[in-house]
Amino acid sequence: MRKQTWFGCVTCVGAVVLGYVAAFLPTSVWRLATIVLSGGEPGSFYTIRTPSTYFSLEWVLYLALPCFIRGAVAGSFAALLTQCAYKGPRLDLAAFVAGCVFSGTYVFGALLSYRMHGVSFDLVLGVVEAGALWAGLLLVAKSFSVPVLTPQQARLD
Repeated sequence: MRKQTWFGCVTCVGAVVLGYVAAFLPTSVWRLATIVLSGGEPGSFYTIRTPSTYFSLEWVLYLALPCFIRGAVAGSFAALLTQCAYKGPRLDLAAFVAGCVFSGTYVFGALLSYRMHGVSFDLVLGVVEAGALWAGLLLVAKSFSVPVLTPQQARLD
């Protein structure tokens, strides 16, 4: 059973959830360090909505980078955990399916959010996190994946 592709896909989807739990610590450490070094939590993101606050360095350091860290750690952790549990040759396919499940869930939620609230920077943060999840999943999965040989390549003539 551990070599079947469906088992790898289910394992990777479950491991992404555990990866988000594991990503809580580095994200919290980053936010705490940002608050300590900057002298407080930036409040301008929630009260003033001007273009200068949207693209400020504070926004990138305090909101966008933790989302990127959370997605990358969750994806990498999921690929590593799946590699330990799944002994089949298609780890990259399992990572791709898990990325599609979580990206599809995000797109559905983003469409509902857009329909109810309009454009917000939470949509941008979600795209950053989803992109980092894909990067973490596929980069680690590609580093562990075993190439699949066709029957012509496997022949020893």
